[in-house]
Amino acid sequence: MIRHLKRVTVRTIAILNIMVVVLMLLSGYAGLVSPVAHPSYSCFTLAFPLFLVLNLGFLVFWVIFKFRYVIIPFLGFVMGFGPVRSYTPFNVTHSTADATMKVLSYNTWGFGKFPLITRDNTILQYIKKQDADIVCLQESYLTEYGLRVVDTLMGRNYPYQDECNEGNGGLRILSKYPIIRKIPINFEQPTTNLACAWLLRRGQDTMLVVNCHLQSIGITEVEKADFKEMVRGTLSTDSSRIESHKLLWRLGSANAQRAGQVKAVMALLRKFPNTSTLVCGDFNSSPLSYAHRQINQRLNDCHTLAGNGPGISYHFNGFYVRIDNIFCSDDWLPLKCFVDNSISSSDHYPILCWFKKKAIH
Repeated sequence: MIRHLKRVTVRTIAILNIMVVVLMLLSGYAGLVSPVAHPSYSCFTLAFPLFLVLNLGFLVFWVIFKFRYVIIPFLGFVMGFGPVRSYTPFNVTHSTADATMKVLSYNTWGFGKFPLITRDNTILQYIKKQDADIVCLQESYLTEYGLRVVDTLMGRNYPYQDECNEGNGGLRILSKYPIIRKIPINFEQPTTNLACAWLLRRGQDTMLVVNCHLQSIGITEVEKADFKEMVRGTLSTDSSRIESHKLLWRLGSANAQRAGQVKAVMALLRKFPNTSTLVCGDFNSSPLSYAHRQINQRLNDCHTLAGNGPGISYHFNGFYVRIDNIFCSDDWLPLKCFVDNSISSSDHYPILCWFKKKAIH
């Protein structure tokens, strides 16, 4: 009787493990499907870390209690290697001593939502201290006084600066390399978010740098508070159900709009097929999303190649996910890339990457 009960229990747990593996794969590869056609399914990528952790738990369980069943979670990780590596890569850390370029991308949240920017602003001081060669900023709104402060504080470090401040995007580039020209990227659907590109002169080479702030979810402060309560389990069942449907609809709609925006970015990239390229910015979507995958088909995700762990870059309102990215063309080797959580003045953490130019054969 006890032996039969044990057999049933093991088989039940095995079935649960198989279900978790299936859900992990469905969520991990949801970014392959266009959110325009299936907006709700596109949100499933956000559930991937839950199923990843559960499958890891099953792996530990089988190692301890029934080793031969390890094959279930193991096959799950093999079949899901792509999304697992994209979400939480592990790489050997390279020395940055040979780096020939350093890049910083940072959604500053209006420089920490300070109404008046001063020289001692923590975000400005952080940017100056990092001394990156190229800095791409999002939500970097500045008044005329703020512009003077930035120029006084960092004009010597960054003699070449430009901005795209239409709508909600507030994009800015600080560069040690001369700016040749700016190329605005037009989105088909009306939006307050934006993307912009700049051609830079680096020695004898021309570089294309794209700075993005893709479609935001657009939830209100009240909805953010409700979501926090929902995560904590303190929201009533009926209210939680309503908020879940509302959030799912908003996420799906934003994903669909973001797909069109990435299409516009990709159209620009195709106009510069042989140009050294960087794409930086706040994608407002997970590293498994459709938007991320589209860019990753043409360029390399630097965090995947040279980072470690999930690299959580957004840390407010109960959402903890890497939505800030730096991509590079094949002529660059990312030596080190990481999300710096040492500064919390913004709702985003900055992402930094060191590069080495590959030798031309």
